[in-house]
Amino acid sequence: LFNISRKELSNKRGLELLDDNALNCIDQYLDILETLQIELEEASELANWLDANRKRMAKKYGREAISLLPEEVKSQISQETIKAFCFSVNQFLEQVAHCLRWGRPNILDDPNIPLELDISAYSEAFRMTQQDLPSHISQESKSQFDEYIDYLIERLPFYE
Repeated sequence: LFNISRKELSNKRGLELLDDNALNCIDQYLDILETLQIELEEASELANWLDANRKRMAKKYGREAISLLPEEVKSQISQETIKAFCFSVNQFLEQVAHCLRWGRPNILDDPNIPLELDISAYSEAFRMTQQDLPSHISQESKSQFDEYIDYLIERLPFYE
């Protein structure tokens, strides 16, 4: 569909009556669709990578975020809570992968994932994930990931 040239368009039945302006609009529309398709494919590649790595990332950055908490707070956190926190970070990252596939953040509006620790720990863990994306991922996909993570962090106060 996206490889149709203007000449081919003008040769299609019914399209021969279109003027140059209409054909230019169709060309622009096809360019937009092609760009969107490429962006979704690239974001899907990042989503697949995230799905393959989110458990590791959640555990690593969840524990690192906890280590940055004040000592009096850290001393009160049980191993069960640490595991639950890392699991919830993993669940949030799963939803971010979903956002990447669909190109929309609305699943982050009401994720139904319980917060196990203060939102500052989540914010820190999510910010760390932004630094752990592979170099082969397109800059546009990384930017989209950053947008979803930033949106997620903004929404955290509403989850409690």
